Amino acid sequence: MKNTTRLLIVLNITLISIALLWVIGGNIYAQLQKQPIDQYWDNFFEKKIGIVKTNQSALKLEKLKNIVNSFNKLNNREAIKLYLENQLENPLQTIDIAPQHHILTDFDPQLTAIRHQILTSDPPQWDTEIYLNQTWATVLPGFLSFANLQQFLALDSLDKIRSGQIQEVLDNLELSWRIRESIRKQPTLIAQLVSLIIDSYLIGLFRKLDYVPPEWQGRINQLLNQDYYNSFLISNEMEIWAAYNSLSNLSIYFSNLSIYLKIVNNDDNDDNDDNQSQNIFAQFIYLFHKPYGTFSAIDLFRKRHLFFQSIPNKNFCDFDPEKFKKQYEQPLESWNLMKGEESLLTNRWPILFRQLINWELTLKIIQVKEIAAKQGKWPEKVPGLETSICEDRQWIYKVSPDGKTMSISYSKPPSWWQKPKIGKVDYPLTYSSQQIPRLKPKSKS
Repeated sequence: MKNTTRLLIVLNITLISIALLWVIGGNIYAQLQKQPIDQYWDNFFEKKIGIVKTNQSALKLEKLKNIVNSFNKLNNREAIKLYLENQLENPLQTIDIAPQHHILTDFDPQLTAIRHQILTSDPPQWDTEIYLNQTWATVLPGFLSFANLQQFLALDSLDKIRSGQIQEVLDNLELSWRIRESIRKQPTLIAQLVSLIIDSYLIGLFRKLDYVPPEWQGRINQLLNQDYYNSFLISNEMEIWAAYNSLSNLSIYFSNLSIYLKIVNNDDNDDNDDNQSQNIFAQFIYLFHKPYGTFSAIDLFRKRHLFFQSIPNKNFCDFDPEKFKKQYEQPLESWNLMKGEESLLTNRWPILFRQLINWELTLKIIQVKEIAAKQGKWPEKVPGLETSICEDRQWIYKVSPDGKTMSISYSKPPSWWQKPKIGKVDYPLTYSSQQIPRLKPKSKS
């Protein structure tokens, strides 16, 4: 009996010692491993993002959010999407009348209010301090409504192109550009994806115009010259940082634990003893899980961070998403809290690369039209047909023997270039036109 008691005492002391070693030693070691990662993030945030406060333009735009949301409630939205897809992808200058044409008149006062707010104020900017310690539980600004607003702006712009109100179209383009630039500077993936959606409409509208003011060429060039790539890269790294913080703080785990405790205890009373016991239990569990969560976060960061060291910043056409996923998205350790996590982010990069190629083709189209407008005919040759997107490709410009039709095409499509699903505006890698552009926009009648 005495031997059994002694054995139990020794066993208990051993277990307590191991537990203390894990809680104290594990936490100390985990924090030491975290320090270089935290230092990296502090430097990254300071250099790449910085602290920006929400300005008055953004606050006023938020007050107009109910107007923006009203565009989301239009009837027959699918018909409008299909109309925009067909009209914008079609290189011909002819534009059909929009379905539910009356809504353009109905919403004109709301659109005028938004246009006035954006065009007469500083560009909107939103607070970035919320991203400093972002986790999965952080409430981020919502930008999806601006993608829906862009659909309506595209609808309005096509109608104005059809009726020759080109200056109004340019105002809409300016409005869209300012919104997308403000959104693009937000270091979140959803902000980048909304910017890409806005782009898909802007690209088609630019191609519909005979005349585009010269300053737009500089803007598009800057966009192509790493701007978009860098903001997309930053937002992708933010996704990893949010996961890292969530695991380090076990925020998602203890959020679920709190819900679980309330359900188990049928928490509809205010018994202080019950609440206190729950808190003690949660703290007890937290002490043992904290090192585990931190080690999981460190493993996640080290493995996923390799992703950002290997994304090409040029020659995007040779990007192989599947090969890239296998090579650089190393599997997490078997003990990792995120063991069941799916691969992150690799499938989104071709979306960006595709849009960059679309923008570059749009820039070439604008440049060719500018030359043609000055000469009164399609030029026989066009300078600067090399591409900055893919080193081993080029844009091929041709004019028909009778001089009436010009075409620009890509020498070789990327292997990942595929037609997206119905309902998304897409553009082929070839553009042709028979309409010689005018040098100046038509004046308002």
